[in-house]
Amino acid sequence: MTKKEAIQFLELENDNQVTDIFDSVDEKLFLIKNESLQKLAVPNLLKKRISDCTRITEALIALNLEEKSSNSTFEKFNFEVDQITFLENYERCISASKLSIFNARNSNNLKEALEAAFEIQTIFNAQFPEVFSSFGPFEVMDIPSREATDTGVLLRGLKSTENSDELKSLIQREAGRLLKIASLG
Repeated sequence: MTKKEAIQFLELENDNQVTDIFDSVDEKLFLIKNESLQKLAVPNLLKKRISDCTRITEALIALNLEEKSSNSTFEKFNFEVDQITFLENYERCISASKLSIFNARNSNNLKEALEAAFEIQTIFNAQFPEVFSSFGPFEVMDIPSREATDTGVLLRGLKSTENSDELKSLIQREAGRLLKIASLG
Protein backbone atom coordinates (compact mmCIF):
# COMPACT_ATOMS: atom_id res chain seq x y z
CA MET A 1 0.00 0.00 0.00
CA THR A 2 1.33 3.43 -0.91
CA LYS A 3 1.26 6.45 1.34
CA LYS A 4 -1.46 7.99 -0.84
CA GLU A 5 -3.57 4.81 -0.66
CA ALA A 6 -3.11 4.71 3.11
CA ILE A 7 -4.32 8.30 3.49
CA GLN A 8 -7.30 7.51 1.29
CA PHE A 9 -8.11 4.24 3.11
CA LEU A 10 -7.93 5.95 6.51
CA GLU A 11 -10.06 8.80 5.12
CA LEU A 12 -7.54 11.49 6.03
CA GLU A 13 -6.80 14.84 4.44
CA ASN A 14 -3.06 14.34 4.94
CA ASP A 15 -0.58 12.46 7.10
CA ASN A 16 0.65 15.47 9.08
CA GLN A 17 -1.21 14.75 12.30
CA VAL A 18 -0.40 11.43 13.92
CA THR A 19 -3.32 11.87 16.32
CA ASP A 20 -5.72 12.17 13.36
CA ILE A 21 -4.29 8.97 11.91
CA PHE A 22 -4.75 7.03 15.14
CA ASP A 23 -8.21 8.54 15.66
CA SER A 24 -9.17 7.21 12.23
CA VAL A 25 -7.68 3.81 13.07
CA ASP A 26 -9.57 3.71 16.37
CA GLU A 27 -12.81 4.56 14.57
CA LYS A 28 -12.25 1.80 12.01
CA LEU A 29 -11.39 -0.70 14.77
CA PHE A 30 -14.56 0.23 16.65
CA LEU A 31 -16.67 -0.35 13.54
CA ILE A 32 -14.96 -3.69 12.85
CA LYS A 33 -15.48 -4.83 16.45
CA ASN A 34 -19.10 -3.76 16.48
CA GLU A 35 -19.99 -5.48 13.22
CA SER A 36 -17.98 -8.59 14.07
CA LEU A 37 -19.63 -9.06 17.44
CA GLN A 38 -23.07 -8.70 15.84
CA LYS A 39 -22.33 -11.14 13.01
CA LEU A 40 -20.00 -13.61 14.69
CA ALA A 41 -21.96 -16.61 13.47
CA VAL A 42 -21.05 -16.02 9.81
CA PRO A 43 -17.43 -16.99 8.98
CA ASN A 44 -17.38 -15.22 5.60
CA LEU A 45 -18.16 -11.91 7.30
CA LEU A 46 -15.35 -12.54 9.77
CA LYS A 47 -12.97 -13.10 6.84
CA LYS A 48 -13.84 -9.63 5.54
CA ARG A 49 -13.16 -8.06 8.94
CA ILE A 50 -9.81 -9.90 9.18
CA SER A 51 -8.93 -8.42 5.79
CA ASP A 52 -9.91 -4.96 7.06
CA CYS A 53 -7.51 -5.33 10.00
CA THR A 54 -4.72 -6.31 7.62
CA ARG A 55 -5.39 -3.20 5.54
CA ILE A 56 -5.23 -0.99 8.65
CA THR A 57 -1.84 -2.48 9.53
CA GLU A 58 -0.63 -1.99 5.95
CA ALA A 59 -1.83 1.63 5.99
CA LEU A 60 0.08 2.34 9.19
CA ILE A 61 3.21 0.74 7.77
CA ALA A 62 2.86 2.88 4.62
CA LEU A 63 2.67 5.95 6.88
CA ASN A 64 5.78 4.77 8.80
CA LEU A 65 3.77 4.17 11.96
CA GLU A 66 3.41 1.09 14.10
CA GLU A 67 0.92 -0.11 16.63
CA LYS A 68 2.10 -1.65 19.85
CA SER A 69 1.09 -5.27 19.76
CA SER A 70 1.11 -8.17 22.16
CA ASN A 71 0.85 -11.81 21.28
CA SER A 72 -2.37 -13.38 22.38
CA THR A 73 -3.15 -17.01 22.95
CA PHE A 74 -6.58 -18.44 22.33
CA GLU A 75 -8.12 -21.62 23.57
CA LYS A 76 -8.67 -24.14 20.82
CA PHE A 77 -12.19 -25.37 20.25
CA ASN A 78 -12.02 -29.12 20.71
CA PHE A 79 -14.44 -31.28 18.83
CA GLU A 80 -16.17 -33.64 21.22
CA VAL A 81 -18.59 -36.41 20.33
CA ASP A 82 -20.82 -35.69 23.33
CA GLN A 83 -23.45 -33.08 22.39
CA ILE A 84 -23.45 -31.25 25.72
CA THR A 85 -19.65 -31.06 25.90
CA PHE A 86 -19.54 -29.85 22.30
CA LEU A 87 -21.91 -26.97 23.05
CA GLU A 88 -20.20 -26.14 26.37
CA ASN A 89 -16.80 -26.03 24.68
CA TYR A 90 -18.20 -23.83 21.93
CA GLU A 91 -19.83 -21.46 24.43
CA ARG A 92 -16.61 -21.17 26.46
CA CYS A 93 -14.39 -20.59 23.42
CA ILE A 94 -16.70 -18.19 21.60
CA SER A 95 -17.23 -16.16 24.79
CA ALA A 96 -13.47 -15.85 25.28
CA SER A 97 -13.15 -14.89 21.63
CA LYS A 98 -15.82 -12.19 21.96
CA LEU A 99 -14.03 -10.78 24.98
CA SER A 100 -10.74 -10.72 23.05
CA ILE A 101 -12.42 -8.91 20.16
CA PHE A 102 -13.94 -6.38 22.53
CA ASN A 103 -10.63 -5.81 24.37
CA ALA A 104 -8.39 -5.62 21.27
CA ARG A 105 -6.57 -2.30 21.25
CA ASN A 106 -4.97 -2.43 17.80
CA SER A 107 -5.45 -3.97 14.39
CA ASN A 108 -3.00 -6.82 14.95
CA ASN A 109 -4.64 -7.94 18.18
CA LEU A 110 -8.10 -7.57 16.66
CA LYS A 111 -7.03 -9.59 13.65
CA GLU A 112 -5.75 -12.39 15.93
CA ALA A 113 -9.01 -12.39 17.90
CA LEU A 114 -11.08 -12.45 14.71
CA GLU A 115 -8.98 -15.30 13.31
CA ALA A 116 -9.61 -17.27 16.50
CA ALA A 117 -13.36 -16.56 16.27
CA PHE A 118 -13.29 -17.57 12.59
CA GLU A 119 -11.63 -20.88 13.45
CA ILE A 120 -14.05 -21.60 16.30
CA GLN A 121 -17.09 -20.74 14.19
CA THR A 122 -15.84 -22.74 11.20
CA ILE A 123 -15.32 -25.85 13.34
CA PHE A 124 -18.70 -25.39 15.01
CA ASN A 125 -20.47 -24.93 11.68
CA ALA A 126 -18.82 -28.00 10.17
CA GLN A 127 -19.24 -30.30 13.17
CA PHE A 128 -22.70 -29.34 14.44
CA PRO A 129 -24.67 -31.45 11.92
CA GLU A 130 -22.42 -34.45 12.63
CA VAL A 131 -22.55 -34.12 16.42
CA PHE A 132 -26.34 -33.78 16.33
CA SER A 133 -26.96 -36.36 13.60
CA SER A 134 -29.25 -38.27 15.97
CA PHE A 135 -31.75 -35.41 15.50
CA GLY A 136 -31.53 -35.61 11.68
CA PRO A 137 -31.83 -35.98 8.83
CA PHE A 138 -31.10 -32.31 8.12
CA GLU A 139 -31.95 -30.22 5.09
CA VAL A 140 -30.69 -26.84 3.96
CA MET A 141 -33.09 -24.21 5.31
CA ASP A 142 -33.61 -20.73 3.99
CA ILE A 143 -32.85 -18.99 7.27
CA PRO A 144 -30.81 -15.77 7.37
CA SER A 145 -27.26 -16.76 8.25
CA ARG A 146 -27.15 -14.24 11.11
CA GLU A 147 -30.12 -15.85 12.88
CA ALA A 148 -28.24 -18.46 14.87
CA THR A 149 -30.09 -20.55 17.40
CA ASP A 150 -29.11 -19.73 20.97
CA THR A 151 -26.79 -22.53 22.04
CA GLY A 152 -27.75 -21.88 25.66
CA VAL A 153 -31.33 -22.87 24.83
CA LEU A 154 -30.03 -26.03 23.17
CA LEU A 155 -27.89 -26.84 26.21
CA ARG A 156 -30.82 -26.42 28.59
CA GLY A 157 -32.95 -28.65 26.38
CA LEU A 158 -30.26 -31.33 26.20
CA LYS A 159 -29.67 -31.26 29.95
CA SER A 160 -33.36 -31.71 30.71
CA THR A 161 -34.53 -35.30 30.96
CA GLU A 162 -36.91 -35.03 28.03
CA ASN A 163 -35.89 -34.41 24.43
CA SER A 164 -38.88 -32.44 23.28
CA ASP A 165 -40.13 -31.88 19.76
CA GLU A 166 -39.23 -28.21 20.27
CA LEU A 167 -35.58 -29.12 20.94
CA LYS A 168 -35.51 -31.34 17.87
CA SER A 169 -37.00 -28.52 15.81
CA LEU A 170 -34.39 -26.03 17.09
CA ILE A 171 -31.52 -28.42 16.33
CA GLN A 172 -32.88 -29.11 12.86
CA ARG A 173 -33.24 -25.37 12.28
CA GLU A 174 -29.65 -24.67 13.34
CA ALA A 175 -28.28 -27.56 11.28
CA GLY A 176 -30.29 -26.35 8.27
CA ARG A 177 -28.93 -22.82 8.73
CA LEU A 178 -25.36 -24.13 8.93
CA LEU A 179 -25.86 -26.33 5.86
CA LYS A 180 -27.07 -23.22 4.00
CA ILE A 181 -23.92 -21.33 5.03
CA ALA A 182 -21.79 -24.27 3.90
CA SER A 183 -23.55 -24.35 0.54
CA LEU A 184 -22.73 -20.67 -0.02
CA GLY A 185 -19.03 -21.46 0.26
